[in-house]
Amino acid sequence: PTRQNAQVWCHKMLLAVFVLLFLSDVSAKAANLRSKDSWDYFMFVQENPAGFCLTKAVGNCYYPPNVTDWIMHGLWPTKAGTIGPNFCDPSATFDPSALDGFLPQMVEKWDNLETDTDFYSFWKHEWLKHGTCASSIPAMSDEKGYFWTVLGIYDKFGFADILAKNGVKPSNNSLIPLEKFTAAFQNSVGVKPYLECMHSKELGSVIVQMSICLAKDYATPIDCSESSKTSCADQVYYAQSMYEVR
Repeated sequence: PTRQNAQVWCHKMLLAVFVLLFLSDVSAKAANLRSKDSWDYFMFVQENPAGFCLTKAVGNCYYPPNVTDWIMHGLWPTKAGTIGPNFCDPSATFDPSALDGFLPQMVEKWDNLETDTDFYSFWKHEWLKHGTCASSIPAMSDEKGYFWTVLGIYDKFGFADILAKNGVKPSNNSLIPLEKFTAAFQNSVGVKPYLECMHSKELGSVIVQMSICLAKDYATPIDCSESSKTSCADQVYYAQSMYEVR
């Protein structure tokens, strides 16, 4: 009887472990599905290659030839007041061939500025970390759709054009009041941008990145919790070229 009881106990334990593993997997998948939907808006982020390369502390920086524009950093689903969600599908993979039909546009508008990384590594990171969380949006339900849709958003909201139309142009000879950047976006798209700077002893507060928030229709600019933030000083250096400094 003791041996039989032990066998019954082992069977019960194995069944209990199986049930717990099953429930854990179901719970993880449910949480994953919730995280894909539990966000409020997109952050559309662009970076200034000249400012980025001028302030890059480690590694090598690739400054694209004849660049006159801001380039994309990414489109990030965002929950108000938090960071993320991120990496919403642990089983997702990155397929470089998904970009074959529009690779030249990716290189032109969404280039990898870090030469000490693999050619596709930046896009892989953006897809796995942010793109997988946007898959609840039909147009972005897969890798190709995500990148192609973001390219279209970039064509509609080109930061360099918004700034230039409002008289804010890069200069290697003078600083620009931060308020002019905010006014330019308010005049053109009706919202404040989130401006990010890196500090340089030689140049001061160098603007490297800007973001605006978009509704889930990815066409409507909205004010968000990030709109009132900045890491910049009142006067900023808006670099025209990393090869010429004041």
